[in-house]
Amino acid sequence: MDLTDFIPHPIGTDPVLPQPAGAIFAIRLFIGLIPGIALILAVLILQFYPIKGDYWKKIQKEILILHDEKHKKLKEMERTNKNE
Repeated sequence: MDLTDFIPHPIGTDPVLPQPAGAIFAIRLFIGLIPGIALILAVLILQFYPIKGDYWKKIQKEILILHDEKHKKLKEMERTNKNE
C-alpha cells in the first residue's frame, strides 16, 4: 500500500480518511480483480481434473460399496453390543 500513497489513520482519530485515487484503485484491485483472476484460473485447472464420465461413475460405485461395508460392520457391532 506504500506504493499507492495509502493513508492509514492514526489511533484515536476518524477511521475514514479521504484516500488518493491510487490507493482506491489498489484496494479495488485487491478486492475484485485479483480474486477474479484466481477464480478463473481455478475453473480452468478444474476443467482438466479427471472426475468426469466413466471415472465419476466408477468412484460413485466404489463409495457405495464402502458405505455398504461400513453399514454392515455397524450393524454387526450393534448386535454384539446387545448380546453382551
